[in-house]
Amino acid sequence: MYIDKLIKKEIITLLVSVSLLVVIFIGVTYAKFLSIDNGKDTVINVGDLSISFCNDSNCDSTYSNIGQVIGTKVENGVTVPAGIYPYSTEAEYSNAIPYIFKVRNTGTLDSTVKIKLKEDATFVPSGDYVGYNRLTTKYADHLKVAIRKRVLYKDTGYQLGDVNMDGFVNKKDIDIMHDYSLNKVELNATQMILGDVDCNNNVNIADISRLLASILGIDVLSDGTVTNVSVFSTLENNVIYSDDIIKAGEEAIYFIWLYLDNTTPNDAQKTFFVGNLDVVGEYIPKVSPVSFSTDSWDTIVNAVRENNTDKYNVGDTKEIDLGDYGTHTVRIVNKSTPSECSTQGFSQTACGFVLEFTDIITTHNINDEISSEGGFPSSVMRTFINNDIYNAFPSGVKDQIASTFVASGANKDYEEGEAVTSTDKLFLLSLSEIYSNDIEELTSDGAIAFTRQLDYYANKRVSTSNHSAAIKKYNGTNSVWWLRTATSGSYSNFLSVLADGTWNITYSADRVYGVSPAFKIG
Repeated sequence: MYIDKLIKKEIITLLVSVSLLVVIFIGVTYAKFLSIDNGKDTVINVGDLSISFCNDSNCDSTYSNIGQVIGTKVENGVTVPAGIYPYSTEAEYSNAIPYIFKVRNTGTLDSTVKIKLKEDATFVPSGDYVGYNRLTTKYADHLKVAIRKRVLYKDTGYQLGDVNMDGFVNKKDIDIMHDYSLNKVELNATQMILGDVDCNNNVNIADISRLLASILGIDVLSDGTVTNVSVFSTLENNVIYSDDIIKAGEEAIYFIWLYLDNTTPNDAQKTFFVGNLDVVGEYIPKVSPVSFSTDSWDTIVNAVRENNTDKYNVGDTKEIDLGDYGTHTVRIVNKSTPSECSTQGFSQTACGFVLEFTDIITTHNINDEISSEGGFPSSVMRTFINNDIYNAFPSGVKDQIASTFVASGANKDYEEGEAVTSTDKLFLLSLSEIYSNDIEELTSDGAIAFTRQLDYYANKRVSTSNHSAAIKKYNGTNSVWWLRTATSGSYSNFLSVLADGTWNITYSADRVYGVSPAFKIG
């Protein structure tokens, strides 16, 4: 009994003795990162919770340099410093050799994992480095740390964006994609899949921009991956990667880059940084689902991840407090994942476990001007709901919202049937996710082939002649609410649902109407 109670409260901290000495020679245009301590493969066990750390070739034969300390190279079996030159652009850091390590959950309990980078302020340099000062005493704002988790894409055996298939997602892949766009190189079938980060069956400038944003930590790819880039001085509790879930018996590989930005002043010469990595694991208790309305969000998320949602039904509701936006109700609008959801470029907004607000939570315009250029991905509405509304969610819910690949109907600038895509935490519904798509009128939705009617609206048989289930209220009154679908035959309009539940194509993007987003968890 005692050990059971202990396990439930235990936070397992695994201190990995990987220390990095960063000796900065900005004045002569290079930096050296030297190993000053040898790490040990470590296993921590408490009851059924077991986390192991590995940083040698036993981890993964894909990477000959796994466990190699940042800024070093191996020559004739000996680790020696490697010159690192200033980066002309922020993305250049990704071409450097990262520190690679693996965390494995060898126990029988699922675990959340946090990774921390802590400075060893007690270290005193010796030898050639006597008299060097700690970098963070003056230049902590210039020290960057980037970390990316390896996630293999579908059945390719590579990460999405790893176009040169070298095991890393970095600027080298962007350069190849750029050469491809200029017809300088050809890509094979697998490379085309890996380079199509927008999942629209093409590799173009939009994919290049998206991959660059992912490397810079600005945007999430369709598979949910992004490089977390932080300034060391702004880290909260030294956390560089948080709340990653590693299920029992599974493992995760991570890449870390540590570098100085290109604004570091020249007088940062003769400074050093020594850091230790901590991996913190906390087991996730298994709680059986009871009902959507009463279960905690942690229970709901775990149930979704384990495909254990029999207790939850389409149409079930739950209240959620959005702070200044008030308390609202969300409902389950989808649970199914038909085979079409696996089709390349298919929107994931009507696949799996999807929630939507039952009412209108606020009002806003799609764009500030009378224009639908770029569709939903380019709209101020997308920015508004993924910043203002998203940040109003309680932290325990916000942290569980999944990044979702979204295909949206485009305006007259695009070919008929062409979709525009984005990856979002929150999204508006599309026309064909509400109304049955076997009617000719839905040709106003250019992305009709890339999504499907949500289970909730299909169960309610919502169509142009049966539309009461599409009615939503704002402050108790039936009101107009926006869809994410740009009208295919217009340069200025987005589709909306009217107060009586019918849909409309004539409202220009600058009008202020209801906002009722949807999202996925897990």
